[in-house]
Amino acid sequence: MNASPGPWEIGPVPPGTGGAFHLPPPTPRQPYTVPAGAPPMPSAPPVYSPSEPAPRDAVPEGVIRTRAELESLRDDALEMLEAGHNDDFRIMWVAGPHDLREALRGILNAARWLLGETTSMPIMDERPERERRERRGGNDPDENGLPTKGQIFYERRDAEEAEEGFIRLQRYYAGGVRKTLSWATYEHEDDPRPIGPPLT
Repeated sequence: MNASPGPWEIGPVPPGTGGAFHLPPPTPRQPYTVPAGAPPMPSAPPVYSPSEPAPRDAVPEGVIRTRAELESLRDDALEMLEAGHNDDFRIMWVAGPHDLREALRGILNAARWLLGETTSMPIMDERPERERRERRGGNDPDENGLPTKGQIFYERRDAEEAEEGFIRLQRYYAGGVRKTLSWATYEHEDDPRPIGPPLT
């Protein structure tokens, strides 16, 4: 007596099929129609456009500084860059004029990114294209057009790696980015404002 096929075996080929095994054609599906009296489908959420400014007081999630503080840091960095300062007591962690300019550029790019004025990540998008990683922490800004908490975390970590030489970026540029992101997200004595106050 022949045993019946197991769950993973194919039974005898039906006669008249020429030895070929045929599956029955799939049953066509009817298109979905909304039942009568059903509530309307909700509309899609509005899509953020980078041309729209962030709300007046908005800052990224996890940032402990006010928008006014971020704007003040941005303005200080821009003013010092435009003035062509070669040496400045307000940034004591740089070694020379070129390093000062790179540090200011890092501070400026990081502050503008936190403010939503640019979508260019200050570390990721400064790297040579062949060395860029997939954007971590999400590719898109939040609903206000600001960086996400995850994006800030990974950019700060990459800035630390660049300072240590593991990522090919100018060291003091990376330092400006790291100090800005650390100051913006931590209340700690080791993370003071990247640009100190002017003498009075």
